[in-house]
Amino acid sequence: MDATPQIVAYQPSHRDALLDLSIRAWEPVFPLLETDVPGFVYESFYP
Repeated sequence: MDATPQIVAYQPSHRDALLDLSIRAWEPVFPLLETDVPGFVYESFYP
């Protein structure tokens, strides 16, 4: 497996990997935002 990152056009087959990456990247950020945004906004995006 090549560990070199590559930028490619999005394909529907990338969806699961992209969602996994996004969730892992944002997971530590969401708790920090809870007090800075209105509750209804926070609850719309997390968990």
